[in-house]
Amino acid sequence: MKALVIGGSGGIGHEIAKRLSHDVSLLGIHAGSDSQKLAELIDYTEKNTKTATFIQHFSLEEGTKIFFQSFKQSALNVFLEDTDILCICFGPFLQKPVHLMTEKEWLDISFFNYTFPGFLISQALPSMMRKEFGRILVFGGTRTEYIRGFKTNAAYGGAKTALCSLVQSVSSSYASKNIRCNAILPGFVDTEYIDESQRKERIRLGAPLISLDKIADAAVFLLKSEHISGELLRVDGGLSF
Repeated sequence: MKALVIGGSGGIGHEIAKRLSHDVSLLGIHAGSDSQKLAELIDYTEKNTKTATFIQHFSLEEGTKIFFQSFKQSALNVFLEDTDILCICFGPFLQKPVHLMTEKEWLDISFFNYTFPGFLISQALPSMMRKEFGRILVFGGTRTEYIRGFKTNAAYGGAKTALCSLVQSVSSSYASKNIRCNAILPGFVDTEYIDESQRKERIRLGAPLISLDKIADAAVFLLKSEHISGELLRVDGGLSF
């Protein structure tokens, strides 16, 4: 079995990749330039599993035009077109009100949080349909399971809400092909991307950060589930209520 993790060099994706390495024969990692994290992941899989690991580097600076121009010829596409499990953990966050948003910010946030995962799912589906097996997992945002207003992060919230709609569309459209598609909607997760001021603020508000282990547990549960599909699973400690 083959699995592809988008955003596997750090944070949530890194932990999920480690978990999946015990269950698949070939693990693909589409990741940024954190060489230390990638080295840790490769070292982990070599010492603890029999999984072969494929690494494809990725940069935000590539932009949308360059990505689509180069994708068809990329090793990532070859891997994606035959993967059994697709886990998309990457999606940049932006806290900014609408009146301050730039053109580039609109394009980047909408592309990387909706178009990019949607396109990857489109590329993976034909093979999954032929094999009559597929597991897809993406990450939404806090409170993005329904249409609602976002005062300080409208672009991000809107893109993630659209992604949640896509999850349920894929789930209903390909259920007969044994393809399951779900999303995790995490709260504030304790990763290397959280700075000390954010950490202290969460403690002050009485909403402690969620451990990577808890998110990875939920991810593996959904990816291994035979019947759960279209689920928008909130793992936020009640933050969304």
